[in-house]
Amino acid sequence: VDASGTPVGVNGLNGQTAQSGYFAATTTARYYVELLPSNNAYTLSLATVGDDRAQTISTTGTLAVGSPASGVFEARGDADWYAITLAADTSYRFTLSGAALSGESWRVRFADSTGTILGTGPNINSALFSSRAAGTYYVSAELFAGASGGATTSRAYTLTATTVASDVVDTINTASALTIGGTINSSWQALNDADWFRVTLTAGQSYSFSQTGSGNGFPGPTIALYDSTGALIKRGGAVMDGTLLTATAATSGTYYLGLATGTYLGAYAVTT
Repeated sequence: VDASGTPVGVNGLNGQTAQSGYFAATTTARYYVELLPSNNAYTLSLATVGDDRAQTISTTGTLAVGSPASGVFEARGDADWYAITLAADTSYRFTLSGAALSGESWRVRFADSTGTILGTGPNINSALFSSRAAGTYYVSAELFAGASGGATTSRAYTLTATTVASDVVDTINTASALTIGGTINSSWQALNDADWFRVTLTAGQSYSFSQTGSGNGFPGPTIALYDSTGALIKRGGAVMDGTLLTATAATSGTYYLGLATGTYLGAYAVTT
């Protein structure tokens, strides 16, 4: 935790006989280490560990679409940031590959040009991200949990970014549109995928939107309606093999129906 008592990092797994972790300070200051209660005696030690990439926007790491970048996780809890230039309203797949130790979880996170986190991928080494504006973004490659090896056992990895031309983007500039009374068939490309569809509604008219084909995974997909600016209006709920949302349009105009996958990958259908 920092000097104010705010948590700034969590490491270690319950049940391990040896707890250890990695932390990179973003500023020079006093920090505190909290140890969870235990009935065992312990020894606490601190050692410096080299890091090939910073965990801030000051990183020297860079990544280009279609050109892999290589790095090293120096310890559990390590996160390496890479600057990348992305186009507007485009979906990208980011993939981490390498020799993970048993029990480890690798993931990627996404930040804007100021370092503000925009999203976190699932713990499966691969995630989708749709950029809403052209410019510089940051991708964080993270070894954030567990391992049967020691805390300072290093692991080499490769981070790759590729465009996903077939993906429906989750922005208000989506090229996919729904027609009232019609059905669209699509598919989710990754466990954190979200697809937005443009739809024109009439003021005072009530509408029903349904998504089917979600399988039996938990958590299941979500469905929501957004206004012309992308602001959330209403979320729907889960039904058998899918989701359902009913809403009455306050004004006539353009709206967006947003779908997000849960643990399901594959095809789905949207009906209005």
